[in-house]
Amino acid sequence: YCKAGAMVVEDVEPYELMKIRLLNGSHSALSYPAYLMGIRSVDEAATNPLIHRFIRDVYMEEISQTLPPVPGIDLVSYKDKLLSRFSNKYIADKILRLASDGSKKISNAIIKPLEEAVLSGRKHDAMVFALAGWARFCQGKDEEGNALPIDDPKRDELTATCHDAKAFLSGAGVSRLNGAQMETLCADFDQDLALIEQKGIEGALRSF
Repeated sequence: YCKAGAMVVEDVEPYELMKIRLLNGSHSALSYPAYLMGIRSVDEAATNPLIHRFIRDVYMEEISQTLPPVPGIDLVSYKDKLLSRFSNKYIADKILRLASDGSKKISNAIIKPLEEAVLSGRKHDAMVFALAGWARFCQGKDEEGNALPIDDPKRDELTATCHDAKAFLSGAGVSRLNGAQMETLCADFDQDLALIEQKGIEGALRSF
């Protein structure tokens, strides 16, 4: 029930998962493509048509399928409100803040729902693409050859493994998949990373 504008619930876990996977996960999923496209503010990223479509229409829809029921929450409205919040220029959030400490954030926000989606046979293309975008960022150079500011406690490991799908994904926390599932995941990751490298992040988003 609601009290003074707050919800009082018996079990907070569904609400925590919703926040971590939809809000935090979307932050990470948009930050790396945005920075590679030369975008530095979150509101500019969220209003970019390619990024907005990827996050709202594909990524968030996949993530929603990994969530348990969240009593009292209209998920469609919640997702729309998140994008509206991301698009607010007066919040003045920065892409680099979202892109920092990816190894800490992504294990819970993206890896866990990705594993659940694979294990349950649900779609997970956008989650894999988000990880490929992160790996492309971890290569350390943008599309013009300029150095990228990788602020992460596992920076050296990430840069060393960003071309090795199995090592990169395992280092990111993928651990629950069997051999065949991991092989398929690595192939999908390699395909997305190759697309980003060949077409650039903007071209890859257009093709996605």
